[in-house]
Amino acid sequence: MVRILLVMILAGTCFACKKSSEDRCSPDSYEFIFQNSMNIDTIRLFTTDPTLEFYSYTLSAGNKIVFTYKHHFRDCPEISDDEGLETLVFEIPQQSDSFEFNDSLELRSAKCLMHFSCFCAPGSPFFIKQGYVKGTRINSNKWKLEANLQMPWNSQSIVSFNNIFTLK
Repeated sequence: MVRILLVMILAGTCFACKKSSEDRCSPDSYEFIFQNSMNIDTIRLFTTDPTLEFYSYTLSAGNKIVFTYKHHFRDCPEISDDEGLETLVFEIPQQSDSFEFNDSLELRSAKCLMHFSCFCAPGSPFFIKQGYVKGTRINSNKWKLEANLQMPWNSQSIVSFNNIFTLK
């Protein structure tokens, strides 16, 4: 009888502690924006890594259009350090109505930089060297962009989108 009572108490405790089926995690979210009359200023950071060339960058007033893609990672309150952000920036001439970058030189001249802000590597912005990004101006407030960009350290790590970017 005591055993049955203990089993019932234990079972009741387990069911009472059952978490709600409601997902308390915030979902992944994305931002697709551009800014007129801006520039990307870069500074090379010292590194001995031959695969990644780390840079620091800032956005400043200038004579280019700067595009920014942001992916905010899913965040669950009960999981430590799962939050994060990946940011892609690049610039084109202000007067452009369309563009296409298909190789390392074109991507670098557009200052196509990726930065991860998370408990993951790498910790500093770096130039994208493989893939493509192309876009067409829809009107003064919107651009249609498509990209498929490969991270330098892993051919299967890809940032890909086909979205409308809006003026910030």
